[in-house]
Amino acid sequence: MTATADDLAQRAVARMRAECPERYPDAQTVEENLSSTEASIRQLTDIMELAKDPRRVELPPSTLAMARSGVQRQIPATKLMRFYRLGQEYVWQWAPAMLPTLPGLTRPRATEL
Repeated sequence: MTATADDLAQRAVARMRAECPERYPDAQTVEENLSSTEASIRQLTDIMELAKDPRRVELPPSTLAMARSGVQRQIPATKLMRFYRLGQEYVWQWAPAMLPTLPGLTRPRATEL
């Protein structure tokens, strides 16, 4: 899954740009979102592959920076949360097909998730 994080981030950001174009006023914002989305996907992969407790994981620095940037641009919190939910929705639509391929998960364990 880590190998496809860049591709998935590109697709997720493209979808989010279509859903929330006002969230992407310039190329810098697009790059911030790509970086944040890819870091979040890689973090999710680590959590699943290493069986980490997701409650003990901090948000990636790029995700925090993206949120701060949105606040500085006076984007309402509801729109920031909508953006985050769209990204999560996209990844979770894709994740079930990828879970059985993770090295740390056997097929029975993957189906329990």
